[in-house]
Amino acid sequence: MPLPSYLGFKRDAYLLVAYSFLGWLVGNIAWFILPFYFKSLGMSYSEIGTIFSISTLTQATLLLFAGPITVKLRYHRSLLLALLLFLTGRGLQVTYTRFEAFAVASTLFGFGMALEGPALMSILSEEASDEDRHYLFSLNSAMGTFGAGFGMLLGGVLPGMFEGEPYRAALLVAFFFIPLQMFLVFLVSPVAGGEVREIRFSKGLALRIAKFSLPSALIGLGAGITIPYMGCGSAGALRHR
Repeated sequence: MPLPSYLGFKRDAYLLVAYSFLGWLVGNIAWFILPFYFKSLGMSYSEIGTIFSISTLTQATLLLFAGPITVKLRYHRSLLLALLLFLTGRGLQVTYTRFEAFAVASTLFGFGMALEGPALMSILSEEASDEDRHYLFSLNSAMGTFGAGFGMLLGGVLPGMFEGEPYRAALLVAFFFIPLQMFLVFLVSPVAGGEVREIRFSKGLALRIAKFSLPSALIGLGAGITIPYMGCGSAGALRHR
């Protein structure tokens, strides 16, 4: 692929790519640490599974309505609202150690993720022409994947750098990355939302949606069952060493 295709975007496009990098970085620091953190607090596997499922189910439910909501709120404000929800949720996780607080935090993350996804994709699509949009989305995905990898790495390294309550301290580091994401969003020029259009479902449209959504649903089901418990199993093994 010609490298110049990735170098000709406007400043806002690169700010959004940097936002995605930080988002995946922060999210994977927390995703890696949370099972260990919950097990260190003596929580059961059923409680941990419930906490993780709350955010996923909340996100899935709100995503059915998130498109029109982000248009009404405007994409820029939707991103800022999502980040505020993330900041509040992460603050609850590092401040309180009760299941109820974690459940509320998980709900906030679910709402935030449902708002963030459609808003970010909509803003990105406005930052490139039809001919170059696939380059921008490719760059965004690549940097997000790099961020995810670095986040997992930092998630393993950070607890070893702290004493006392290392998992909570590592989550606090993730907490302080969120204001940096807010700063990046403030630097992006606001994009006006489009019109809310009514979708007319037909049999053909339903089949096309099912064709793409069913594989994603099956992958998500498998990942949701296995990935959190891989961390929990490792945490349990470390506690008994």
